[in-house]
This record gives sequence, structure tokens and C-alpha cells, in this order.
Amino acid sequence: MTLADHLDVQDSGNIVTLRPISDPAREWVCKNVGQPAPGGVWHVEPRFAGPIVEGMAADLLRWH
Repeated sequence: MTLADHLDVQDSGNIVTLRPISDPAREWVCKNVGQPAPGGVWHVEPRFAGPIVEGMAADLLRWH
């Protein structure tokens, strides 16, 4: 499983849209970022997107 199985990231330059695909990803973003915008997406500034994605990857893509 890769991060692409959990999260769709769309970078439009001034804003990055994060769309969780899996239930674990939705739970992680709600817990660590906050409540979503309508449609179940999060819109963040590009400077915040990297740390969010890195944190999600660290938590969801661990070897068990």
C-alpha cells in the first residue's frame, strides 16, 4: 500500500487540496488537521501540505 492509496493531492499553486481516499486517511486528517471543507476535502497553503503529507505517511505507512 502506498500513500496514493490513502490520499489524493491536487496542487493548484496557491492552494493544495487534500482528498482522503481511505477511512484511515480521513480519520488521520480529521484528528491532525481539523474538520474538512464541504465535499470532504481540505484546502491548505502549500507550505502546510508537505508536513501534513509527511506526517500522514509516517503514521499510515509503517511496517507491521
